[in-house]
Amino acid sequence: MKIIIADDYSINRLLVTEILMELGHECFEAENGQQVLNVLEINKDIDLVLMDIEMPVMNGVEAMLYIREHLVYPQNSIPIIALTAHSFIALNEEFSGDGFNRTLVKPYSIDKIAELLKTYNNS
Repeated sequence: MKIIIADDYSINRLLVTEILMELGHECFEAENGQQVLNVLEINKDIDLVLMDIEMPVMNGVEAMLYIREHLVYPQNSIPIIALTAHSFIALNEEFSGDGFNRTLVKPYSIDKIAELLKTYNNS
């Protein structure tokens, strides 16, 4: 899969990138939501976006809403996973119906990411 990892902390991006590469996926990194949109403009065949909620310039919610409302199919239906340190319950209450497909709560692990990707891996 081709996956964008969006997080303003380079250590978080590095960790997720290393896990995804070990699982055999191609990774694109972004420091904020605007960079996610830039990657999507260049790479039309992205399979998944892992998006931190709290980022500068354009946060994860703003970027997700832009993708859902302004991009055309199939990019507007790309699976977007919210990355957060907030509890799963709080995130579901705050963002339910906003367009995120699922959440991945920090801290990350290879098992947690591998399990999540099973849902979205078409190969």
